[in-house]
Amino acid sequence: MTGTPMPSFDEALGFVKDSFSAEQLRTLGSPTETGQLQAYLATQPDAAVLEKMTAEDRLALVSRRAWSLVHYVRSLLAR
Repeated sequence: MTGTPMPSFDEALGFVKDSFSAEQLRTLGSPTETGQLQAYLATQPDAAVLEKMTAEDRLALVSRRAWSLVHYVRSLLAR
């Protein structure tokens, strides 16, 4: 929205795997896509692990997630 600040990448990509309910995941795509997303989320740190991470490790995690998003968007262009 014009005139509003853009959220930080940390807020957008700093989620924990417990951030999404099973019902929310089912509404995001096909059963195959939902399964892939659930598999990805299973590999992500939970809130306890994230709290124990150093600031540098959290920044690295956010960076990896950002690049994963970039690669995903680029894959859509190839379709």
